[in-house]
Amino acid sequence: MTTRKKRPESIVQLYARALSLQKEGNAAKAVKLWVQCAQRDHGPSLFQLAMAHKKGAEVKKDDRKALQLLQQAAEKNVAHAIYELAQAHYLGQMGKRDYKKIYSLYVKAAQQTHAEATYMVGFCHAKGLGVKKSNTRAFEFFSKGL
Repeated sequence: MTTRKKRPESIVQLYARALSLQKEGNAAKAVKLWVQCAQRDHGPSLFQLAMAHKKGAEVKKDDRKALQLLQQAAEKNVAHAIYELAQAHYLGQMGKRDYKKIYSLYVKAAQQTHAEATYMVGFCHAKGLGVKKSNTRAFEFFSKGL
């Protein structure tokens, strides 16, 4: 009788299993799987680890590490990471505020139909942050972000 080798889980399978574990309340095991996926440069896992570090959920709370992981996930075009990175810039957690950069990050996330980012693009137009002030454009984005 021959034994079949078990095929290693794909990164998508590992990530899906981590999400299931998180929903079941087993965050510690989920984080371990996200670490495995992140080591393979998986964007959504980098984002999940960033949020774990931001909140101190099953890992040491570490804002610097969270921002570093958010940056990596944003480079992988993960909409939630791009939005969180924009928020970090807006809140001054990344040094001096650069409203043009903040605006461009919100736009990049909004282009992926991220509702909060879409709202914030409208906010930037309403306040003239990084873009020319325009109530008309603000209303357009506020309407899309609902």
